[in-house]
Amino acid sequence: MPRQFRNIILLMAFLGLVQGSAACDSTQATPQPIPGATSTPTQILSPQIEIVTEEPQIDTPVPIMEEESDLDPYVKVEVSEINLNLGETVSVTGWPVDINLPNYYLILRDEGIQDNPFTAKVTHDNQVTPGEGRSKVVEWVSAEGKVDQVIFVLRAIGEGVTAMDIEAIGELQLQDGSTLSVAGSGSVLIIVGD
Repeated sequence: MPRQFRNIILLMAFLGLVQGSAACDSTQATPQPIPGATSTPTQILSPQIEIVTEEPQIDTPVPIMEEESDLDPYVKVEVSEINLNLGETVSVTGWPVDINLPNYYLILRDEGIQDNPFTAKVTHDNQVTPGEGRSKVVEWVSAEGKVDQVIFVLRAIGEGVTAMDIEAIGELQLQDGSTLSVAGSGSVLIIVGD
């Protein structure tokens, strides 16, 4: 046992005896020297103890930003396959970044088409609504929405190229407590051959 720990243990035992004898005995006895013993100074080392009083940090599911200039909302998009044959299906997953409680919109734009209404809408609590947008290359099969991701399944129905966009509209809480409406999107090209 290291010397400093032995000294600490001996000190604690001594203090316990002194405290115990003071509590049990109402009369104070005069200490008597031990015959043949000499007095030498003793150095007692004690470890430093640091008391931390700050509150623990709790993660919050709502992203909080310092100010509007910190915003960069978008949807990260991943597709299982970009080259399809007729009849094949593809899963497209989107993850919102800096967007809370999103409503997701699937927008399909075939080659040469710049603007098209949404094909499907799905909320963060999985309420699915079909839209009016259509594609001659792929069709929407299903959708599943959550707070942190959306999955759309598409089926190849005709040859060609289509741009598939996932747009998310939601909110973001700023540090001052105010809420901001935000939107972002992500895209991927899907190519269908015979």
